[in-house]
Amino acid sequence: MPAGLVRRASEQVRSNPVTPTGISALDAALGGGWACGRLNMLVPGPSASTGRTTVAMAAVCAVTSSGLPAAWIDGDGSMDPPSLLACGANTKLLLWVRGPMSADALLKSTHEVIISGMFGLIVVRPPLDGWYGGGAMHWLRLSREAELSGAPVIVLARGSATSAGNSSATFFAALDADWSGPIGAGCLLMGGTLRLETDHSDGHQAECTFRSNAPWLVFQ
Repeated sequence: MPAGLVRRASEQVRSNPVTPTGISALDAALGGGWACGRLNMLVPGPSASTGRTTVAMAAVCAVTSSGLPAAWIDGDGSMDPPSLLACGANTKLLLWVRGPMSADALLKSTHEVIISGMFGLIVVRPPLDGWYGGGAMHWLRLSREAELSGAPVIVLARGSATSAGNSSATFFAALDADWSGPIGAGCLLMGGTLRLETDHSDGHQAECTFRSNAPWLVFQ
């Protein structure tokens, strides 16, 4: 059993601070932002385009604009730095662990980035084939490491949410988007409506409307 994954039942559970998402309506829906010291799982709905990448980019912009470094662990090799520049991110403060990479390589990279304690935000996009067997033990280990480091970790999950402890899931419905330009790789997202549901016990649901300060290239 990896160190740090076992704790006493009597150990007090600490409340988590939050990191702003970069979208005020989403901050309000989530109670302030993404939880620090947790895996924040962004779970897709049946549609391929749900806005999760855009939401992760907004968080990177917010964190780097405040002067804190962020990391993007790019398991499937889809991250596009010019799109981050277009939305106002300070890429000098961004560590891009470039993919595509294997599941084992992504796990090792994520482990090193989390335990470094150097980053105000970490975004993890798993490889296209995910982790073998669902990767429950991998998620459990990363969840505990995130808790110990206090780092906010956004995971662009594939399929259903992980059952790892100390994680929270936000489920995204299809994005009702405002597009500009020709359909295809050069299409620009000008704004849209995010519909999401959190995994709070009260079944809380929220709808968020946002508009970007500059056109964002979308590559969900």
